[in-house]
Amino acid sequence: MARSGEEAPAAHCRVGRATALNASAGADGEDTGEDVRQRAQDMHSTMTSEGKDEVRKNASREAHNRRQAAVFDSKVAFFSSPQATPKEQFPSLRRIAEACRPSADGAPRVVDAGCGTGALVSFLKEAGVKERDVTGVDVSPEMGTAFKDRFPESEIITAEFVNYADEFVSLRERLSAIAAAGDGAAAAEAGEAGGEGAKGAGAKGAAKAADEEEEAGGVGTVVFNAVFGNLWDQGAALERAANILEEGGKVVISHPLGRDFVSRLKAVDDTVVPHELPEQDALERLVQFLPLVMDSFESGPELYLAVLRKTPHRASGTVRYLRGKVSTGYGRGSKKLGVPTANLPESQFAENLRTLPTGVYFGWAALEGAATKEGEGDEGDASGGGRDGGEGPWKCVANVGYSPTFAGQENAEKIVEGHLIGYEGEDFYGRTIRMLLAGFQRREKKFASFPELVATINKDVRDAAAALNEPRFSAFKADAFFSGRPAATGERSTTAEAWSTRDFEAAMEEAARGADK
Repeated sequence: MARSGEEAPAAHCRVGRATALNASAGADGEDTGEDVRQRAQDMHSTMTSEGKDEVRKNASREAHNRRQAAVFDSKVAFFSSPQATPKEQFPSLRRIAEACRPSADGAPRVVDAGCGTGALVSFLKEAGVKERDVTGVDVSPEMGTAFKDRFPESEIITAEFVNYADEFVSLRERLSAIAAAGDGAAAAEAGEAGGEGAKGAGAKGAAKAADEEEEAGGVGTVVFNAVFGNLWDQGAALERAANILEEGGKVVISHPLGRDFVSRLKAVDDTVVPHELPEQDALERLVQFLPLVMDSFESGPELYLAVLRKTPHRASGTVRYLRGKVSTGYGRGSKKLGVPTANLPESQFAENLRTLPTGVYFGWAALEGAATKEGEGDEGDASGGGRDGGEGPWKCVANVGYSPTFAGQENAEKIVEGHLIGYEGEDFYGRTIRMLLAGFQRREKKFASFPELVATINKDVRDAAAALNEPRFSAFKADAFFSGRPAATGERSTTAEAWSTRDFEAAMEEAARGADK
């Protein structure tokens, strides 16, 4: 393993994904940072032209990936040589590897997206990551072969990262469904694509599926080292990274030669490097509606290093406003679960609820006036003005869906089951509730056992309560939707059963103005 003063590992820091030659040196016999960058830029200008015209004429993901594969297949000999990673880069690569190291209690796997011949793996091992816990993903078959030759205990996938992540998530979901069902019939329904776990019957098949799911799901870090500028779609790559990460896992975006270097490479050939490395505000915009938050950001001449952490929640691009009368629901489980809910059926919202994806959402909720008998009005008027006897708003977590855990008793229609966090009053059946949903936590799912369901719901409540302390979500507590100010509320409260939506940023700005009044 290479250390300071030792020979550089025979790996690559990719041109456009970080590259350097170890030939001529500065006055003291050592490479300067600018020497490294200039030679890398010169080498970049000699890249094969294969696929270049196709990218110019046909700006598609497929053409882009063919170009990437051709370019880096043609340079595998260099990137496999000791010259590819000079000692000048070692300190930066060690910093990157330390940032990639999963937490002690987290999932151990590191996915090296755009791994090339494995420049980072030696440094990951030095940082304590086991070789067998590294999965390399690269579009270049030749790079992948070289990677596997150097690190035989690591897995290598020849694919674009986005496609790899989609298949990874699909497999994990199929195995999870089989494990939750626990019988051969459910395994058959999940499909043969579930692999060996789908072939077992009964408890044995479910147990095997659960084991495979655990193995498939243990990703603690996804790192884009010296490759983020080469990606076809940076936003899609970040979304897929978030999808495969375990909660608390990290996305690391890095380059040991810094952001300006990538900009120079882009200027030389933007068919190989189509993007800059984003500044901090641009990166925050990229992940605004993903379950990722910025842990740290550093951008200097010797290193670009951004670390994002996966959270159990994300902002919704659309804020949804619901106002309707609480029904008795379907009489199953909410009190038994210790989490009483206000149920709003799909029939109250015409087609609007039908198009809303099932899952767990969070936001704020308030109760209007006293409970009423069927056919009577609420004490608050139609505009919500005053809301005589109203209460709230409270933090709220809501499941939107069909309650699939109750086998054979799924809801006939989609309902919203909202739990008001901290509410200790009487039952609110028959009362009108206003509910604002601003964020999303997880998709609706079946569970293998009732205790697992209870544990997950309690976690949903805790996660929602924590998320709503964040300024971007806490601002909605002051939304005019709850105060009934007509000028701000508009169509959101003009009928007894109402539904409306608004862009997240516009809604947040309006709510923040309300909080200042």
